[in-house]
Formats: sequence, C-alpha cells, structure tokens
Amino acid sequence: MKGTGIRGRCSAVYSTLEELTEGKNNPKYKSYSEEIVGDAIENAGIRFNYEKGVFIVDNSNEEQQVRLWYPDFYLPELDIILEYVGMPDNEEYMKGIAKKKQVYDDMDLSVVWIYPNDIWEESDGKYSKRRNVHEVILSKIYDIALESNMQDELRKAV
Repeated sequence: MKGTGIRGRCSAVYSTLEELTEGKNNPKYKSYSEEIVGDAIENAGIRFNYEKGVFIVDNSNEEQQVRLWYPDFYLPELDIILEYVGMPDNEEYMKGIAKKKQVYDDMDLSVVWIYPNDIWEESDGKYSKRRNVHEVILSKIYDIALESNMQDELRKAV
C-alpha cells in the first residue's frame, strides 16, 4: 500500500530545501494537454505545484543516488505526484517513463499517470478534447487517494 510519500520519507530534506524545489506559481505549461490537466485540478479546488522539484532515490544503477526530479504536478495536501505521459508511442520516451515508474514504486510514492487517451478522443483521424476530461482526471486522483488512505485529505482539498 502506498502512503509514506514524499513528506514522510524526506521531511528533513524536504523542508530544508523548500525554496530550491518550489514549483511554478503561475505555470506556463509545456503542452496544451498539461494545461488541461492543470485546469482540471485547479477547477476542483485542489492545490498543486507545477514542476515542483522532488528528491528521489534512484536504485536503478549499481550505487544508490539521490536526484532532483521535476514531476509535472505535485498535490501537496494529498502527497500525490501526477505525471502526464505525452508520447506513449515513442519507445525511447517510454523507457524513461518505465524508469520513473520503477523509482516511484521503489520509494512507495503515490502517482497518478495521465495518458493522451484520458484527455483526447479520436474520430475520423481528428482529435478533440473529451467532454468528461475533468472527471477522468479527478477520478484517477481519487482512486490513488483511496489507495493511499488519503480520502479525508481529498475531501478537505476539494
């Protein structure tokens, strides 16, 4: 079960380096899809940081390394990371996503993964934003909050 999270595992480092890792307050998103995700979170009244620095412990090499990563979104009240997987058809990109998933899992962090098909629907070769895109995103957040026993915090955050 998830739940020790970033705050629980790295609280001393986390608070000491808050200024270094502070996310963007008025973000300029890297993609329209990320903007849609940010709007969904913001419209639900959930506080978030965009590209907030997070210290991770990478055990994938022979020696353990502490690294500073910048996940797409961090929801501090829920202690949940949210990542948008924008290029699922790109093999090299997905190798990087697989490494992220492994590192996050090794650290027992709660992560929501959003994919293009969560945001976009295709019809006759054209893509349009899903009518229920906000519900899809919030449902994924809620599912991870339940898994992490964070449902009380989710109710407070919304």
